[in-house]
Amino acid sequence: MREAFLRAGPDFQLSKMTPRPLDLGPIATLTSLGQMPYFRMVVAWTLFALLLIVIFWLTHGGVEQVKSQLSLMIDGFNNLHH
Repeated sequence: MREAFLRAGPDFQLSKMTPRPLDLGPIATLTSLGQMPYFRMVVAWTLFALLLIVIFWLTHGGVEQVKSQLSLMIDGFNNLHH
């Protein structure tokens, strides 16, 4: 039984792993913002913030407010001319 235990498994082999460059995929395009880091990053974050604001506005009744304001303006315009 001891013999079987001592011979179990493959022998230990020392392996070497050579470093390879990282493949960042689509994130690599964001690193091109490094040409003008502050201006482009400010623009990117501003556009992202505006997108979040528009999504919030649309999901919290923004379209209905515009429709009601337009209907009030049209009614007021029709009342002026009649």
